Amino acid sequence: MIGQGRKNQPGNRPEVGSVAIHGDAPCVRIFKPCRSVMQAGRANTRHWVLEFAPRSAPFIEPLMGWTGSQDTLRQVRLKFPTKESAVAFAERHGLRYSVHAPPEERLQLKSYADNFRPRRWRNKPAPKTALPCSASRSRSTPIHPKQSATRKEMTS
Repeated sequence: MIGQGRKNQPGNRPEVGSVAIHGDAPCVRIFKPCRSVMQAGRANTRHWVLEFAPRSAPFIEPLMGWTGSQDTLRQVRLKFPTKESAVAFAERHGLRYSVHAPPEERLQLKSYADNFRPRRWRNKPAPKTALPCSASRSRSTPIHPKQSATRKEMTS
């Protein structure tokens, strides 16, 4: 059987490469990464990523206080050019998978001239009030509950 990969049967343990995975078949997540919010470019978004889901909870090491884990598959992150190739890899190795499609990106076409285009809210005058704020309040109504106590103390 040279050139043909071994198919994972239900009785066999799944393998990734030449490493047998102990326990149940791990679940993987296949997704297309979003662009970085710090940059406007679309670098590292043209491929699909296969990540293993965590199988054990992380713990804090008592000596250094760092976060540790028994799950070494969490470190594996595989990149594929298409979604179909990532799904084929997961099926070939007997992995349970879930595919997360990327949200549609809305292009907002902008031009430099839009910065100088008049807008309605810029050209509106400020609304006029009948009385200034200090004259509209009567002296008997307190502004704040703590201020009412100080006013009472001042008047007596």
